[in-house]
This record gives sequence, C-alpha cells and structure tokens, in this order.
Amino acid sequence: MKNIKTESSKDLGYLLHQFFEVYCQQIRGLSPHTIHSYRDTWCLLLHFFAQTNHQQVYRISLQNLTTTFIEKFLDFVEHDRNNCSGTRNNRLAAIHSFFRFVGSKADPTVMNSCQKILCIPFKRSTRKTIDYVEIGEFETILKNIDLTKWTGKRDKSLFMLMFNTGARVQEVVQLILSDFQWKKPYYVKILGKGRKERICPLWEETIHCLQEYETARKKRFPNLQTKEACFFQNHQSRPLTRFGVRYLLNHYVEIASKESPNLLKKRIHPHSIRHSTAIYLLASGVDLATIAHWLGHESLITTSRYLSFNLEAKRKVLEETMPNDFKGNISEKISNQPDLLDWLSSL
Repeated sequence: MKNIKTESSKDLGYLLHQFFEVYCQQIRGLSPHTIHSYRDTWCLLLHFFAQTNHQQVYRISLQNLTTTFIEKFLDFVEHDRNNCSGTRNNRLAAIHSFFRFVGSKADPTVMNSCQKILCIPFKRSTRKTIDYVEIGEFETILKNIDLTKWTGKRDKSLFMLMFNTGARVQEVVQLILSDFQWKKPYYVKILGKGRKERICPLWEETIHCLQEYETARKKRFPNLQTKEACFFQNHQSRPLTRFGVRYLLNHYVEIASKESPNLLKKRIHPHSIRHSTAIYLLASGVDLATIAHWLGHESLITTSRYLSFNLEAKRKVLEETMPNDFKGNISEKISNQPDLLDWLSSL
C-alpha cells in the first residue's frame, strides 16, 4: 500500500476502501456478517459527524476522528439511541479494528492519535442469561408448520437443520445443494467465521425433511440452477436472508405460544436455536471440545459459558454432590437443635 498523505481530506475514504475491500475480506477473511456490522458502524459514525459539525461526509478527514469525537459518538450510541453497552462495545470494536489497520499502514504522524483511540476502553456490561428453546417447545413449533405448502416443507427443514447443526443463521442461508451429503453417512459442510469449514453430521430425520423440501423446490422453481444457487429460497426464488429467517421464526413462535405460553417470556431469535443445540448436546453428555468443534467456536471459553445456563446439568450435579445428611428436610434438622449457635457448632 502506498504511503498515506495525512494532509489530504480524501485519505479517510481511501483508507476505508482499503480496510473493507482488502484488509477485512482478503487478509483477515472476516465473515459477511462481521463486515456488515463494521459497515453499519462506520455509516452511523460518519453521519453523526456530518450532522454534528454540519459538514459533508466526503469532506471528513482522518484528523477529524479524534479521541474526543469517538467518545462523544459512543455516548450518542448508548444514550441517544438507547443501545445497550454490548452494542456500544461492538461499535467500538469496529472502530478499533480500523485504527489498528491505519496504525500499521499510515505514516508516523498519525500513530499517536491511533494509539489514543485504541486505548478507549470497552465498557463492562451485564451478562444476561441466554434464552433457548426447550425440546418440547421446539417440537410444538415444528408441529404448527403447514406441510401441505412448499414453504412449510422449507421452514421445517430449515429449523431442523439449524437445531441439528447449531449453525449460525448466516451459515445456513448461504448453503448450496452440493454442501450436503445425501447418502450415508449424512452430513453438511458449513463455512463459518474466518472462512473455516467444518462438517456436521445430520440425523436421518433432518435429511428426510431436506429431501422433501428439495423435491417441492424443484416443482416450484423448475428453471432454478440448483447446483450453485442458495438452497433455501423465498417466494421470488431469491436466497432466503437472515432477516427472513428471523421473521419466519417469530411467526411460528407466536403460533406455538398458544400451546406453550412460556415462549412469550423468552427473547427467541435464530441464534436461540444455536444456544438450544449447545445446551442439548451438553445435557446429553457431549464433551465441550466436541461441542466447540460442532458449533465452530475457536475457543473452549466461548463454549464453556453454556455450563452456566444448563439448569438440568446443575440439578444433576447438586443431586450427586449433596451429602446424604442433607438429603432431607434441612429446616427440620435446624429446628431440632436447641440453639442456632449449637447447631452451627455441630456442623
């Protein structure tokens, strides 16, 4: 890359182009979802600067993006837009990534400002419990899908595949026909984050649903080039998007909630099915390393967080580790003691 002339106001546009087109895609191989997230952050930041300073976006230079402005932008994200601290941290991560890139390519005159921005800390956020779908709730969702329509066959096979593999929604919607192994042993090749490919085995029931949908899809779109086209299609024979999957899931959750009212208490979205897969595998006794590979996690630390959400596993551990003397009415044991201090001393 050529040297950057910091005096030019066009440097920012050039840098952003190199950052997204070369660094994010070719060098780091980031997923489309991550690139879109970074893009949204920079669109929001540039619009915020233009409105705040009454300046055209194309006139914004790298020198305008000071530490003070970045902090002001982050406050705007959190307070004016009412985003949570997690979203604020995601915006900051996109900014940090860009300025790490700039720091490695720019001349020494901008190194100091890059370092200052990189020193802006992430905000500690409250870690909420994740919402996932119980097996019975998932079966209720599937039961309410109308399989007389080709869209119903698509939706059931879609949700079955997501639960079977625990794949991210973007990983699922980009699948093509050749990614599936239709003969035993059944499996699907999934291209995950960082362009890393993994293989997930499939249940026979999942393959059966996928085959029914494929037959219905051919009848619906006989002229569709199936080999390279995305496997899951919408009504216009276009690839189903992650937003479309979210809409479909919300639709069926609303219907299923009439039989399973507990669904209304949860924040159910496509990633909830991924959480459900992880917790189901964990409860079935699958070790963390296998689950990590199954889900495409780079670190076991990411996978281990599901331990804290697996309520059934906690109950089993509690039952197995509770001393026999405690497996009774503990309150009765306390009440039989003449004095609370005597009871404590007797422990």
